[in-house]
Amino acid sequence: MHTTPPALAALAHAHSAALTAWVESLTSSPSDSVQGDIRALSDDGLVRCLDALSALARRVAQLQARLAAEVAERSPTDAAQSLAAQRGFSSPARLIAQSTGEGFATASRLMTVGTATSTRESLSGEQQPARYPFLAAALDEGTVSVAAAAAIASFLDGVRLRADARDLADAERLLVERAPLVGADGIHRLVKNLTAHLDPARVKLREDELREGRSLRLWEDRRGFIRLAGAFDPVNGAHLKTAVDALVGAELHRERDERRTSTASSSEVGTSDTEQADPVVAESRTIVQMNADALADIARLALGSSASPPSLRSATVVARIELDDLLATGDRSNRALRSDDGSAVNADTHEGTSADTGSRRVSWPSSGSRDGSESASGQGWGTLDGVDQPISAASVRELASAAGITSIILGSRGEVLDLGRSERYFSTAQRLALAERDGGCAFPGCTRPPQYTQAHHISWWTRDRGRTDLDNGILLCSFHHHRVHDDGWTIRVRDGRTWFIPPAHLDPDRVPRPGNRGPGLSRRRSRSATLSSVFGVPPPPPTATREVTRE
Repeated sequence: MHTTPPALAALAHAHSAALTAWVESLTSSPSDSVQGDIRALSDDGLVRCLDALSALARRVAQLQARLAAEVAERSPTDAAQSLAAQRGFSSPARLIAQSTGEGFATASRLMTVGTATSTRESLSGEQQPARYPFLAAALDEGTVSVAAAAAIASFLDGVRLRADARDLADAERLLVERAPLVGADGIHRLVKNLTAHLDPARVKLREDELREGRSLRLWEDRRGFIRLAGAFDPVNGAHLKTAVDALVGAELHRERDERRTSTASSSEVGTSDTEQADPVVAESRTIVQMNADALADIARLALGSSASPPSLRSATVVARIELDDLLATGDRSNRALRSDDGSAVNADTHEGTSADTGSRRVSWPSSGSRDGSESASGQGWGTLDGVDQPISAASVRELASAAGITSIILGSRGEVLDLGRSERYFSTAQRLALAERDGGCAFPGCTRPPQYTQAHHISWWTRDRGRTDLDNGILLCSFHHHRVHDDGWTIRVRDGRTWFIPPAHLDPDRVPRPGNRGPGLSRRRSRSATLSSVFGVPPPPPTATREVTRE
């Protein structure tokens, strides 16, 4: 019977521990399949087995790294008897990659770790300690993964020629101690600061390298997505990251605070405003979707801001739509559109001009219902200049009310029938008043500040002859404007307060939800009393758990 070599004792122990953890964690008799056994593990047993197998994997990887270093040692590039060459490989890394079934990068990492932590032999044949003894000891003990060890070794190799020997040893010890706690990703963050400490002259050089390598590509893919691929140097990237993180962070904090408030007051009735976590208005976006919305909001703000550079202020997104598509509400025979003087304008009519555009001015119809919900068949569509993917007529209508947008209605022969009119926009003074009332996006729970919103007509400007005044205006961010129209919310203003009435598929009782309010307005009124006095309906239960249909 073979005895276990001392060098493999730790591996044998880890293997035995993994088997023991597996058997002892089963809640039923072992099955014939691995998946069957896994299903039979207790919760504690599942974690125990994962830990034991991870420890075994670290032991295996440590031995692989040492073997990889020896393969590299026996495969010098200038020797005819290279081990890798004898096996038909152009390099030791390719031999190792073939053996492990991993990629070339993994093989190179194994060689890096193995070479940095293996004992060395001098020209006289004397054994010398490993280049990084603290790292070698941690690898032997199984407390550091090969991925973390590779990050540590690469960092130390990069600064060893310029750093003081004592500082280098202290850095190695620190990283080895932190590696089990922070993992490979945490090590990568630590080495950036340590690099500046050990080699301060390198900081400026690295900064210049990163600035020189900055890039950003934007393109439209075959599916219609506008894709971004970029790399920013720390100084420029910090502005972008801070702006996106601030907007997304505000949304996450709001959602967290609502959950906390809901838990703390679940037994209370009649709490004020939107203190309860309401599933009907709860956040439904993923983090990456919120990141995308935040970046788009920043772009909208820049295009519509008077503080933007002149070249940006003069830029505009151009939305184009044919008259037939604008009128596509399921009845294509309804081709008449009203001009400003009240006369009918047919899709084929192009006579007459406006004073400023040389085109006949026509009103913007809407396919929405009178409560603000979309009821169009979805047949109409338009385009955006510079973008191949068509967009719906509903999106063109939304864009027509946004700053930095020019909307163009085209006749059947491509003639311009109308350019978007400035008269429909709320004035600066009106927007300030709406911001004072709504505090930003008025949708319940939204934290977007006023500069990231657009002023919208509650009763639509042309379809309903809605007035451009405060009682008919509301501030909404782009995301919640889409949600209001896509889901079919009704908006009402009562006594200077906005109310959002959900559609029946979200709330069968259609209980009104109070919109956000500006910081200067009192939030002390009882929600229950306000609902009763304004709408004559009881408030929703404090712990409503209705199933919500997501967008």
